[in-house]
Amino acid sequence: SQQAVWLETVFDLPRRHANVEKVFWAFYRDTKGMFPDATNNFGVVRFDLSPKRAFHRLKDLISNYNLAN
Repeated sequence: SQQAVWLETVFDLPRRHANVEKVFWAFYRDTKGMFPDATNNFGVVRFDLSPKRAFHRLKDLISNYNLAN
């Protein structure tokens, strides 16, 4: 759930800062042993492709952004 909060914070940047044109989330899927730290868990879906809360939050943010533009 913390990841979903971070995702929302990051994707809110363009609304707060006029000079931000694009925002990217680095990982769609968790990695398995690629990194020696928690970076392996940065995906919005798990390694088995099951969605995390962050995935659903990202879908909502995209939908809301598309409706606003």
